[in-house]
Amino acid sequence: MKQISLSTRILKTPAVVLVGTACLGFVTAGSLNGSPLQRRVVRAVRVEQSPRIDGFLNDECWRLVDPAKGFLQREPEEGAPATEETEVRIVYDRTNLYFGIRCYDSNPQKIVATQLARDGDLDGDDHFSLVLDTYHDRRNAFYFSVNPLGARLDGYLTDESERFDMNWNGVWDCRARIDSAGWTAEIVIPFRTLRYPKSAVQTWGINFLRLIRRKNEEVLWSAWRRNHGLWRISEAGNLVGLRDLPGGSRVQLLPYVTTGVQGQNGETSHIARTGGDVKIGLGPTLTLDLTAHTDFAQVEVDRARINLTRFSLYYPEKREFFLEGAGTFSFGSPYSSSLFYSRRIGLSEKREPIPVIGGARVTGRAGKYRLGLLSIATDRKGSTPRTIFNVVRVKRDVLKSSYVGFILTDREDEKGGWNHAGGADFTYQTSHFLGNRTLVASGYVAGTRSNEDRRGDWSGRFYVDYPNDRLDIFFTHMVIGERFEPGVGYVRRPGIRRTYAHFKWMPRPHRFGVRHLEFKAEGDYLTDLSGRMLERSFEFRPFGGQMESGERWEFNIQPEYIYLDEDWNVFGDVVFRQGGYTFTHYEIQFETAEKRRWWTGLFYNWGPYYTGWRHVVESEWLFRFSRHLAVRGDYTFHRVKASGSSFRTHEVSGRIILNVSPWLSNQLFVQWNNEDKELIANYRLHWIPKLGSHFYFVISQAWSTADIPWRSRQTTLATKFVYLIWL
Repeated sequence: MKQISLSTRILKTPAVVLVGTACLGFVTAGSLNGSPLQRRVVRAVRVEQSPRIDGFLNDECWRLVDPAKGFLQREPEEGAPATEETEVRIVYDRTNLYFGIRCYDSNPQKIVATQLARDGDLDGDDHFSLVLDTYHDRRNAFYFSVNPLGARLDGYLTDESERFDMNWNGVWDCRARIDSAGWTAEIVIPFRTLRYPKSAVQTWGINFLRLIRRKNEEVLWSAWRRNHGLWRISEAGNLVGLRDLPGGSRVQLLPYVTTGVQGQNGETSHIARTGGDVKIGLGPTLTLDLTAHTDFAQVEVDRARINLTRFSLYYPEKREFFLEGAGTFSFGSPYSSSLFYSRRIGLSEKREPIPVIGGARVTGRAGKYRLGLLSIATDRKGSTPRTIFNVVRVKRDVLKSSYVGFILTDREDEKGGWNHAGGADFTYQTSHFLGNRTLVASGYVAGTRSNEDRRGDWSGRFYVDYPNDRLDIFFTHMVIGERFEPGVGYVRRPGIRRTYAHFKWMPRPHRFGVRHLEFKAEGDYLTDLSGRMLERSFEFRPFGGQMESGERWEFNIQPEYIYLDEDWNVFGDVVFRQGGYTFTHYEIQFETAEKRRWWTGLFYNWGPYYTGWRHVVESEWLFRFSRHLAVRGDYTFHRVKASGSSFRTHEVSGRIILNVSPWLSNQLFVQWNNEDKELIANYRLHWIPKLGSHFYFVISQAWSTADIPWRSRQTTLATKFVYLIWL
């Protein structure tokens, strides 16, 4: 019985696409060089005897299935057959979906496999990835990846890679082995890990990617064009043959226990906390998450940074409860102006934890609508009152890969303080502009009010992006009101108008070992709301590119103008007076290939700086002793001389990573800088005793290095055990 075929379905043709205000183009979706696109199809076969997940493809069920194969190159030769064959077989039973993967390799001793940790960086290794568009909406998908050692990485793709939520952690398992023919992997994904419509017969979107790292060769089953790729869900193939999948209510309990001791300023206290999360399937497409006495004892400390800007720094979220489903709630521009920034919940301005009493979250789909509802209560601590945070996010799918949506946020505390914010946004995107090019247009408008400013203010942004292989063009304009202040969001700098654009040309000579060159022109223009120029910067890249081996380099010239509306004490005793300043920086960057046992990245920026001169050196390196042990470090140095004064800053951090297996990992993280003069060490052991359950052992220590001998500021020793229970 033939299990793989080509569909003759021709995709529909959208109408007219408006680019900027002057470019009008007609697009035939689903055509490549004038011929109709045939979507690839693979069939899953139901079996009574499920395979044993051990990495060997010797189970009888795999012999019943014709594989998906015929992978084509995305890199280095677009559309050429893969130099190494790949085969994927799919079976399922009443509870699980199984994948059997055979990655042939003519030189298996050169397979690159270094990672063992769960959710580690697999980009430097050979690996195999797949996406599952279970709603078959051609825009969102679950992501799973495995390397030849069985290290796993998963996540969730939203709006065709607009956001990749790598912190979605599904319950699934895999095993992989290297043999004389290459390497193999077996993956099992419980159906209760996924969400899909209630239907007797299912058709899902699916695609596969394999990276052969020593060749820097990327091959795909579908969407192999450079302008597409694995995350272009609208170009994925179809998975058919799924029938009578399990449905109904699914409940997942995650109780936890945390114990330990904490010492601070000579006083010792005991830690004893219990709580947990509950995940309830509200039908096949909606999920309710409940949390009580939420604890983040296992979360790694923030990287302390010296702020040499005049504005607040943006720190990424690390807490799993807030990371899961983050793509649903995203709104705005994360590093400039966003209505939802989860670090405003449960963390003070100084990044100190505030107790989370509990909360609820609903995420999922209802027809063409994607929903996100969040309500969290935090307890009082010091001068911070008890506070409730509420967020409502709705997106409505339109056209093939686009959406319109809105968001409402609310923050209220027990002292009568309140802040309301709301906004509407849209994103239009197509991967068939002018044939097979990608085009994205997006925008939003938002407003805020509070008990301290009842008039409120607004913010808005619009951008057009043409992110394609040889040509990348981007334009955006943003306005942020002077009094725009989202109580559950982030604003780097209010009271501005910003216009930014870049143009990148990336030819592919494929000569002298060069894969592609990169030439860039970039402009950024910032004014206040009255039109007075505050900043004007350009970046010209006359030379940059990447080698076939994976090494990257670039040289940049950066003219800049900055107006200081008040005196600025940048660091130490260096003060720049109010006024306008014009200067030009020069910059060199170099990065070795990720496949190498010794990886390093170097950055050097130098040139005039306000009334003086500046040198900036950044370096990052990684040395892999073996698949089990690696050491990683980074160092940043600033030296500034200006107006008879000078300063130097040093920031350094390092990690020792010991991964015993994909289920047992250790990491020691150490950091120091000469502003805080504090040495911080954080050790974390992570053990996965069974799928979905976790044990953590954490030791954190902070010493003041301002005086000798060093003085201990804080010590924390804690254990946390999370146990998964399915009901």
